[in-house]
Amino acid sequence: AGNHPDDYSRISYRTLLDVVCQFSNALRSHGVKKGDRVSIYMPMILETVVCMLACARIGAIHSVVFAGFSPDCLAERMADCKAKVLVTSDCAWRGEKLLTLKKTCDEALEIARTKKNHKVDMCIVVAHLKRVTPCGPMPNIETLYEWHDDIDVWWHDIIEDQSTICQPEWMGAEDPLFMLYTSGSTGKPKGVLHTTAGYLLYATATFRYVFDYRPQDIYWCTADVGWITGHTYVVYAPLANRATSVLSNLESILISKAGETALGCDGLRERPYERRGPALGVYDKDLLNKLQKNTIKKPPHGDSPVRGTIARLYDTYY
Repeated sequence: AGNHPDDYSRISYRTLLDVVCQFSNALRSHGVKKGDRVSIYMPMILETVVCMLACARIGAIHSVVFAGFSPDCLAERMADCKAKVLVTSDCAWRGEKLLTLKKTCDEALEIARTKKNHKVDMCIVVAHLKRVTPCGPMPNIETLYEWHDDIDVWWHDIIEDQSTICQPEWMGAEDPLFMLYTSGSTGKPKGVLHTTAGYLLYATATFRYVFDYRPQDIYWCTADVGWITGHTYVVYAPLANRATSVLSNLESILISKAGETALGCDGLRERPYERRGPALGVYDKDLLNKLQKNTIKKPPHGDSPVRGTIARLYDTYY
């Protein structure tokens, strides 16, 4: 689901596998191999998930940067992890605000090159803005960013004619899966390296037994994929458990489109609402009334035990 309620699509596991294999082959054809780092600066769209899974498939280490960070923040993280490739979209809507992500990336690439002594080889860009419903004044797209033929390439061009078959890279249990940086609010951002087997086992088990996912459930996690909760409970854990899940940053989709029966929340989004209402961060009274009538499982908190704030909130309000 997109930023606008009319922007909505579905994808099957088979189609997802095909697209992941195509992008995996595209990365390999441009010299990305096991151990290389790929930075991702993307909104909550399907290509973000595809890029993460493609990196995992070929053994590349993805480093997702929250698509609200400044050019300096992005440059610092790209330089620190020695990113070979950057993946982004041209622009994206967040509410009524238009985010010029490609322009931010251009500035970050220049900062990384001139101030951090690091050059990224390629920037892959998803043409996202034209395919979604405008949520505010729509400027001329050509004025929003510059195009550099020596480094920039369109996502749809790079996957064109790529095979839907891609042999996965064999990985050891302790081989790196991804790097994720702390927010930097308490100092220099610290890159945390997650390895393959232990992380995936933990993600799969907690989703199945702590979230109590059942085959009939439709699952939604409110976290942004730029944080560890989003990595785990938006991408890896639901897919590892064959779950039907929702990728969205628009709360109203919860009832009007999917009718979720299971919900996971991110602590950073939940905390500001502790004293004022349920942990969804939604003030629409009609939506809250509908929530009360639906069967929604109590979710665990993104960064505290299951018995914490969210469980108490749901006991109070539902």
